[in-house]
Amino acid sequence: MPPYSRHLFALLVSLLAFVLAGSASAQPWQSTDPALAGWSVGKLKAAPDYAASLKPTAVMVVQDGKVIASWGDISRKVNVASVRKSLLSTLADLGIDDRPPALTTAEMRATVRDLLMLSGAISCSSL
Repeated sequence: MPPYSRHLFALLVSLLAFVLAGSASAQPWQSTDPALAGWSVGKLKAAPDYAASLKPTAVMVVQDGKVIASWGDISRKVNVASVRKSLLSTLADLGIDDRPPALTTAEMRATVRDLLMLSGAISCSSL
């Protein structure tokens, strides 16, 4: 499993929470230095080229509530009608339970709704 998989998982959850939360309590995003946050600056520089092949509207990498990197029109509102299958497929591909610390039994029983709402058996420390 790639070493950045937990970061990608956190990004996906953050993105979904952001989309579901709407703009009612929107605050300006704060940025942080990717290297200080443990990210490979070289790999982040290569990421926009790879992402362009997927034709996204925009990409925003968020860790601990701070923007690590972004490209595209991140202020544009996008209708994300069905992201469940993509999210679950990505999580399965990442094999999120393949590396220590493994998910607890309660975390493995969490529903997609629990995951998206960060409720139930899912806690921020689990991510």
